[in-house]
Amino acid sequence: MRKTSDQITAQLYYVLRLTHAVQCSRVLRYNSRMTAKESPRKFPRVWLEVLVALALIGAGLYSLWSVTAQHPYLGEPLPSGANVLVPYRVLATPNVPAIVLFLVSGFSAITGAAWFILRLIHQLFFKPVRASRVWREATLTAVFVVSLAWLQVNQAFSLVVAAVIAAALILLEVFLNIREHNE
Repeated sequence: MRKTSDQITAQLYYVLRLTHAVQCSRVLRYNSRMTAKESPRKFPRVWLEVLVALALIGAGLYSLWSVTAQHPYLGEPLPSGANVLVPYRVLATPNVPAIVLFLVSGFSAITGAAWFILRLIHQLFFKPVRASRVWREATLTAVFVVSLAWLQVNQAFSLVVAAVIAAALILLEVFLNIREHNE
């Protein structure tokens, strides 16, 4: 079976296109992961986030250490063995700056610590990792823990209230993820 000149020309054209595509793919494959947007950084953004998380942990722990030196109430120190009366004295005459420092420092320390755990979870299960989502979840975790600490200081903590707060924050995160996914 003889091939016509049109068939030979078509096969030759196909072979030339194929070899040109292979040559182009070699050229493009050499630097395929590096685009103008993704040029290598001297200082990756992840390290900046790690430094911020470590700074939050350090500042939070230092503030927690300094707030434990203060009394959470105003007035005379309690005699030894009277630790049962501390919650009543806190409610009667609270030292508002010490309590606020306690809550803010706890918030920063918990945000920094939760960031590492959540970043690991996102690295393992959710690709690509979005920094804003990890920081938002770390912040919501810290809000949850600090609100439970505030309820414990006021002796209003219960598992039902903790479950309601957790459910509300989880629903907030779900709705924010849905909105982020739709955009």
